[in-house]
Amino acid sequence: MSNIAFARAMRAQFDGPRRTELTRILHQAAVCGQLRSAIDIDLAMDMLFGPVMHRYFASSPMPPDMPERVVEAFWRNNAP
Repeated sequence: MSNIAFARAMRAQFDGPRRTELTRILHQAAVCGQLRSAIDIDLAMDMLFGPVMHRYFASSPMPPDMPERVVEAFWRNNAP
């Protein structure tokens, strides 16, 4: 059973501010030439958080090198 009100409150309290800040950082990095100018910011955020969150919610063990592999994949797709 799900609690829609709780899910909305959790997103507003935790996910919203983080996504807002990361959007600002990624956009600024693209403007400064540190990331490609045509970066899809929503996809970039999903690439960074998705694999880790999937492992967390699926209760799957996280390989020790997972964060580094995620960041490497992010840079391969978003470097200028």
